Amino acid sequence: MFPDWKGDLFISGLAGEQVHRVSFAQDPPDTNGPASGETRETLFDLRARVRDVREGPDGLLYFVTDEEAGRLLRIEPAD
Repeated sequence: MFPDWKGDLFISGLAGEQVHRVSFAQDPPDTNGPASGETRETLFDLRARVRDVREGPDGLLYFVTDEEAGRLLRIEPAD
């Protein structure tokens, strides 16, 4: 669903309350250190602790927040 994000790594942050995307210029990344051309980007600043982020079988991104009334959020591509 997000061709530009294929092979990227998505990281959730409890303390940072954000979801980050890390992309690599080489495929797969070198396991001996940071990949050349590695870029990091904050996708969402939710002001809520993000417990987990995953790609669903439908290709969309899902993440859950760690709150008393936690939320399940789905990210869809813009039309």
